[in-house]
Amino acid sequence: MSEAFFSYYLLFAIDINNLINFIFHVFFGDIAAKFIGWENSPFQAEVGFASLGVGIAGVIAFRASLPFRFATLIPPSAFSLGAAGGHIYQMIAAHNFSPGNVGLVLPIDILVPVIGFVFLWLSYKHPRPGTNHRNLI
Repeated sequence: MSEAFFSYYLLFAIDINNLINFIFHVFFGDIAAKFIGWENSPFQAEVGFASLGVGIAGVIAFRASLPFRFATLIPPSAFSLGAAGGHIYQMIAAHNFSPGNVGLVLPIDILVPVIGFVFLWLSYKHPRPGTNHRNLI
């Protein structure tokens, strides 16, 4: 059961979320930048293409082994937690309280990785019968 939750977490929170991020940052950069409270920048396209790669990995991870899922979880978690730190910094240093900086984005940037690692831990502790996931690396 925990692996099923983890599979769907990877599909929705990692795959679909990152594919939407790709679309907005690459094709609607002005809208994305305004939502965050920033000026548009060429770096937005780079973030968008990184999100595309993570989204593709999320599609593969949906039915992959636990070690692959673990590896897929690391980049978006590092990005989200780093982004949360950046949002907090922007809130303090630049007084940026835009909805895309501190609205739902900030708690989601913290909660999504935490939930992912909880699902990973549960999947590791309670593997599907017939699987051996004692080695994540």
